[in-house]
Amino acid sequence: MKRKVSLILAIIMVTTLCISSFVHAEQGMSLEDAIKFAKGILEISEDYTEFNYGVNNYGEEKTWNLRWSKDDMYGSSIEVMMDDSGDILRYYNYNYKGTESGKKLPNLSRSEAQKIAEDFIKKLNPQDVFDSLKLVQSDQRSFRETSHFFYYIATYDGVPVPFNNIRVTVNYDTGEIQDYNKAWTYDIEFPKADDALSMEDAEKTYKEKLGLQLTYNLAGDKVYLAYTPVYSSQYVIDAITGEVVDPSQSMRGVYYDEMLFGGMGERAGSAKEQAVPVLTPEEIKSIEESGELISQEEAEKIAREFKIFEIDDSFILDGASLRRGWDFERNYIWDLYLLKEDREAKDYKYINVLLNAKTGEMLSFDISYPMAEGENKYTEEEAKKAVEEFLEKIQPEKFKNTKYEKSDNDVIIPIMERETGIYNFRYVRMVKGIPFVDNYLNVRFDGRNGKIYGFYMNWQEVDFPSAEGVLKLEEIYDFFFENVGLNLEYRKMNLPYFIPEMARAVAEAAGVAVDAAASVAVDSAADVAVTSGMPVAEATKKSVSLVYTVNTGKPSILDAFTGELLNADGQPYVEEAPIEYTDISDHYAKEQIEALVEIGIGLEGPTFRPNEKIKQKDFLLLISQIIDRGYEFYNKTALENASETENLYNLLIREGIVKEGEKDPEAALTREESVKFVIRALKYDKIADLKDIFKCEFLDKDEIDADLIGHVVLAKGFNIVNGYGNYFRPKEELKRGDAIIIIYNSLKI
Repeated sequence: MKRKVSLILAIIMVTTLCISSFVHAEQGMSLEDAIKFAKGILEISEDYTEFNYGVNNYGEEKTWNLRWSKDDMYGSSIEVMMDDSGDILRYYNYNYKGTESGKKLPNLSRSEAQKIAEDFIKKLNPQDVFDSLKLVQSDQRSFRETSHFFYYIATYDGVPVPFNNIRVTVNYDTGEIQDYNKAWTYDIEFPKADDALSMEDAEKTYKEKLGLQLTYNLAGDKVYLAYTPVYSSQYVIDAITGEVVDPSQSMRGVYYDEMLFGGMGERAGSAKEQAVPVLTPEEIKSIEESGELISQEEAEKIAREFKIFEIDDSFILDGASLRRGWDFERNYIWDLYLLKEDREAKDYKYINVLLNAKTGEMLSFDISYPMAEGENKYTEEEAKKAVEEFLEKIQPEKFKNTKYEKSDNDVIIPIMERETGIYNFRYVRMVKGIPFVDNYLNVRFDGRNGKIYGFYMNWQEVDFPSAEGVLKLEEIYDFFFENVGLNLEYRKMNLPYFIPEMARAVAEAAGVAVDAAASVAVDSAADVAVTSGMPVAEATKKSVSLVYTVNTGKPSILDAFTGELLNADGQPYVEEAPIEYTDISDHYAKEQIEALVEIGIGLEGPTFRPNEKIKQKDFLLLISQIIDRGYEFYNKTALENASETENLYNLLIREGIVKEGEKDPEAALTREESVKFVIRALKYDKIADLKDIFKCEFLDKDEIDADLIGHVVLAKGFNIVNGYGNYFRPKEELKRGDAIIIIYNSLKI
């Protein structure tokens, strides 16, 4: 019974943590009041003739969900979510005709759209809310998008309050608000920023209590050395006390990977394995006949003889598949499902086993069975001892080259640990005394029955670079704090709390006595408060802390030899920043250059050099960003290496924009060649090739390549190019500024 109650409490805790802690200025708004208020402030027209609604009640809080729609073929609708005080939390306007199909250039500039967004925010919120907001720069947009997006977070005395935020989306053609979302907590008592530790002291605390470590890291089939954080970025430093805090403690309730229910967690979480295609029976037969892999029968025999599974003749093979492993596709894996099912006796057991199809080595298993009742018989230390004895038996060589890691990703609150007896242990591979964080052994243990019910091994045979010559840790800290750094911000650190009405409803639905559920809820809330070091009376209150956090806007991976920031793939990190040019202020192409930059199209800065000749590869890079299949090059401003250049030309050759023999990356581009590529990109080249039907009025038409007459006439007709009075100057080399004008004009068609 206690276990059932604990599961109910987990559900309640997860649900209540999602509830806004907004304190209403006034309550009791009726449906009629809500409709009138929403229609008035949002100016919903009478064209929206159909209406329906919903209402959610959480304790004493009420949220209205209102929806208006038009009786048309497009399904146009407006949805509004507002609380009982009239605070609008969400507004969504769906208008099928709001964006012109195929249009690529916005009618509204980003600055114009920003004014619309901010006017809307002011309309729905008190002035003090708007005054607290700070616009957070979003990623550079692509011309394929249909709206401008703005994300604001609140600040208090200059310190970010990221849990209070507003998001607005503005249609870039009509200027309509498409989406508005507000997340806000009111009546917060903020700790004073003046009382915070200095940045110097915070950095010292980080080094002493969190810190970086030298690690081997996997990228594809290569390993690289880097300094990485010992603990994940979820850990923060209390800026008042200097203590390390794990905010996720306040959100813990169940295992994300279904560990709570005893099965399939690792397999479900292994996306790489899930993505690998299963082989067909014919393919399996061919591989088995080659003699390189064990057969399905041999794999099943290995699984059945594995003592920990306790398999008898009542188990059937419920499924089997052979597939490639994700380990660089070098290995094959047998994926077996063994089932014992006796529903009358309520005896159910399901085992999933992964075996190396070449060696028969056990790679992972998950055992699903009915939850054991009774008290937890194993402490964490006793469970750990049993797990290590198990690893010494099945993987003695690998286990002795690991180190136990107290995972900061376990997502069970102390109550759930005691109630369910579930333990998770991870052992990270060590190579020459250095953690190889991508390789590990992971075991799950049930403290009630003393059984291991989950095992997962991630282990690759790869070459490891020498650590000779790596920078000292103190040197790395200098790079880390300068290039990544810590941020000061406010965080909500609420502990779980329970709404009696919700606890009672869930308990009744599960067949648990109401009084029992209520008493356990009270006891559990007290337990949480005690184990978290908070007075019991404070457990149900909002708690806001001032903390130092690692800047998550950049990777915390530092090259062990240079201190350079790296992406997870081991490649140098390049910070994405809005393109700004310093040399276009008085150039005739300034408007077009800036308009394209807003939609992510441009060339490498900070100088644009508009009067320089453009190279073929740079013009084609611009072309690649305005075609449907050019997504690999969207928002790129330069080709970084020969491989990217080759990929660009391969793409454009496949698309028919560049013909064989026309490739000349470093060559200057002539005006007639630019027109040729643009007309092909627009898919008008078949018409342009009918050169005899076109009349060219440029006085220098005899200088135009005879095969490109149609391309030039079409470009002139579409206002892509205008020429110099009555002259086109086809052989003149194209300037970078003029190239942008051509791209800009082609997007207006």
